[in-house]
Amino acid sequence: MLSEIMNHKIHWKPLRFTKDLGFMGKLWDLSRMYFWSFYLANKYSVRVVHARSHSPAQVGLFLK
Repeated sequence: MLSEIMNHKIHWKPLRFTKDLGFMGKLWDLSRMYFWSFYLANKYSVRVVHARSHSPAQVGLFLK
């Protein structure tokens, strides 16, 4: 799958989510999503964002 993504100039940065820290873990995960999305959007001149969940969709709306 990763090779198919690379052939189409799609950049993907997988992030692992925190499971054991409760609310603080969710804040940490969300801050990492914001950081990486902003960094990658600037680095690759992102034009399209695909999100499959509420938190990533929130970050995608920020990028818009």
